[in-house]
Amino acid sequence: MDIKTETEIISDEVNLYDYWKVLVKRKKIFLGIFLLPLVIAIIVSLFMPRYYRGESEITSPVISAPILSTSWEY
Repeated sequence: MDIKTETEIISDEVNLYDYWKVLVKRKKIFLGIFLLPLVIAIIVSLFMPRYYRGESEITSPVISAPILSTSWEY
């Protein structure tokens, strides 16, 4: 039977402070991953030409003439 010591049990726990330390230590990398695509998208959108185009079509409803034929054949 495998018996774990108290230090082994404690080391299995998740400590959020350790993750926070990693995030703070690597904050330049995380900010770069977020800000670089954002800056690229802003620059591209500012240099794209602005073309606006709108179209519409107004049609009058077609009124069909009454059918004068008495037969049901078409």
